[in-house]
Amino acid sequence: MNAFTLLKADHKKVARIFEKSEPTTERGVKTREQLFAQLKNELDLHARIEEEIFYPALKEADETHDVRA
Repeated sequence: MNAFTLLKADHKKVARIFEKSEPTTERGVKTREQLFAQLKNELDLHARIEEEIFYPALKEADETHDVRA
């Protein structure tokens, strides 16, 4: 599995966590805490994949050198 595939899968995981958190109420504190802990873990992993794999690969690819933000 390449970094791009991992990042796309992470986007889907994060979206599902948000979908699960939307219907919770004020009484669902424990559920929300669990979902937000899971969300934090997923976002931390996502950031590591971007920073350690995806961005360095883009930097090395000749095709991306002419792209300006």
